Amino acid sequence: MEIFTLSIYLLLFLTWGHVGYFALRHIETYRHGSRLIFALLMILLVDAVRTMIESGYFGLNFGSLFGYLPVEISELLQRPEYLIIPKLFNLLAVLIIIFIILRKWFPEHMREVTDHKKRHAHLQSLNRELIDSQERYQAILDNMYDSVAIYEAIDEGRDFRFIKLNKAALQLEGLMAEQVEGKRLMTLFPVVEEIGVLDFFRSVYQTNIPARKMIIIEAENGKKSYRDNYAYTLPSGELVVVYQNVTEEVIAKNHLEVSQRYTKALLDAQENIILVSDGEETFDINHFGLEFFGHETLEEFREAHSCICEYFEKVDLPGYIYDPIDGIRWLDYILLHSEEQHKVNIITDESHIFSITVQPFHAKDIRHYIISLHDITELERRHLILEKAASIDGLTQVANRTSFDTLLENYVSAAKRYQNDFALLFFDIDHFKEVNDTYGHQVGDKVLISLTTLVREHLRKSDTLARWGGEEFTVILPELTLSMAYEVAEKLRIIIEESSFESVEKVTCSFGVTQFFEGDSSESMMLRVDKALYLAKTQGRDQTVTMDKKMFDPGPDV
Repeated sequence: MEIFTLSIYLLLFLTWGHVGYFALRHIETYRHGSRLIFALLMILLVDAVRTMIESGYFGLNFGSLFGYLPVEISELLQRPEYLIIPKLFNLLAVLIIIFIILRKWFPEHMREVTDHKKRHAHLQSLNRELIDSQERYQAILDNMYDSVAIYEAIDEGRDFRFIKLNKAALQLEGLMAEQVEGKRLMTLFPVVEEIGVLDFFRSVYQTNIPARKMIIIEAENGKKSYRDNYAYTLPSGELVVVYQNVTEEVIAKNHLEVSQRYTKALLDAQENIILVSDGEETFDINHFGLEFFGHETLEEFREAHSCICEYFEKVDLPGYIYDPIDGIRWLDYILLHSEEQHKVNIITDESHIFSITVQPFHAKDIRHYIISLHDITELERRHLILEKAASIDGLTQVANRTSFDTLLENYVSAAKRYQNDFALLFFDIDHFKEVNDTYGHQVGDKVLISLTTLVREHLRKSDTLARWGGEEFTVILPELTLSMAYEVAEKLRIIIEESSFESVEKVTCSFGVTQFFEGDSSESMMLRVDKALYLAKTQGRDQTVTMDKKMFDPGPDV
C-alpha cells in the first residue's frame, strides 16, 4: 500500500510539473487552453484521491509515506504545519490555471463578446438604415406627381403582379393599396391585353430596354382617355412603370393642331406676304410669301435669308424702311413710329413696293411679330402719275409750288431727325416784266422754258427745281452747306448771264441763298431766302446774296 500511496503522490507531482511546464511554455498560446483545462481536472481528481487517502479510506496516512525517510525528517514532515503543503501546491496549481485563463482565454472571450456586440450594433444600424431607406423610398414615391407602379413578372412575363403603387397611382386607379398589391395585372384589369399594355410590359421586361408608349383607354360611353407610359426594369428584375393621365394635354394639343391648320390655311389664302419673326429670324411664312421669294419651304427661305429685312432696299424717301434706320433695328423703328405709314422696296426679279405693318405678340415668353406686307407697286405707280400731274408746273415741267412746299417740309423734317444739311436757292429773272411787255407773253414763256431747261442741265439728280410763281424759282440742294450753295448759285447765275435766249439778247437773274439751321422751319427758311433775294435785287440785281440765321431771324413763332 505504501507503493500505491507513493505512486499517487508521484502522479500528483507530475501533474503539477505538467501544469507548470505548459504554464511557462504556452502562456501566450491560446490553442493549448484545452490541455490546461485537462490538467486542472487531473489536479482536482488527484486531490480528491489524496483526500480519500488522508481520511483513511485506503488505510494509509502520510506517516507511512514518509516512513522510508530518516526518522527526524519523517517526524518533521508529519507535523501538522507540514500537512498543509500539499494543499498549498494544489492552490498554487489552481492559481496558475486561473492566471492562464485570465491571461489568455478571458481577453479572447471578452474580445469575442465585444466583436459580437459590435456586429450586433452594426446589424441594428444597417436595419435602421434599411427602414429609413424604405421610408424615404415610400415617401419619394408617394410625393411624386407621376403615377408609379412596380411589378414582378410571373411565368416569364406572361403576366405581372403588383408589388407597389404610389399614392398618385392609387388615386388615378381609384383603388386602395390592399386591393391592388399582390394581385395579378390580368386579374384586376383584363383589358390590358386588348389595348396593348401587356405586350408593352413584356417587351420592356424581356429586352431590358426602357421604352415609352401612349395607351388609349376607351370607356363604355365611348369617351377616350390617354396615358403616357414610361417603363424600365430594375437590376433586381422588377418592372417599373411611370405614367400620367395626359388626356387634357392630348385634347388641347389636338385642338391646337387643328387651330394651327386653320390659321395656316387662312394665311395661305391671303395674297399678301405674312410671316412670323423676332426681327432677326423668320419662324413662319405663308405660301404667297414663299412663292414671291421663289422658295418651296420655310427651310429653303431661312437658308437663303434668315431675316426678311435682308431684302429691303435702301430708299432715301420719307416713309421707306430699311435696316438699320437711324441706328435702330427696323422692327423697333416701325413700332416706335406706329402712327406713320411705312413702305419697303423689295427687289427680286424686279422692284416691288410693299406697305408693311407689324403686330407684336408673345409666344412662350418670347416676343414675336406678325409682319404683313401688301404689294402696292401698281398703286404707287398710279399715285406717282397722279402726284406728278398735280405737282408739275404745266409750262416748265418742273415742280410746282404745291409740290415744292411738300418737299421742303419733308426735307426740314428729315434734317431735324437725321441732322442732315441742305440748302435753298431762291431766284427770279431780272426785269422780266419788260420782256413780256416788249416781246409778248409767248416769248416770255419761251424764256421761262429755256431758262428751266438750262438750270436743270447744271443741277444734280438729287436737286429739286421748282417754279414758285411767275418768273420766280426755287432749288433744294441736299447735303450742301451755305458756302457750297453759294458756289452753285454763282455758277448758275454766270451760265444764265452768258447764255442767249430766243428773241431776247440777254437774261440775268438775282439769287438769294440760305441753308437749314437748327430750329428752322420751312416758313423761316423761306422768309430768310426771300430776304436774301430782296437784297440781291435792291443792291443792283444779277448777283447772289447769302443769309444765315444770325443775319435774319424772324423769331420762334415762324
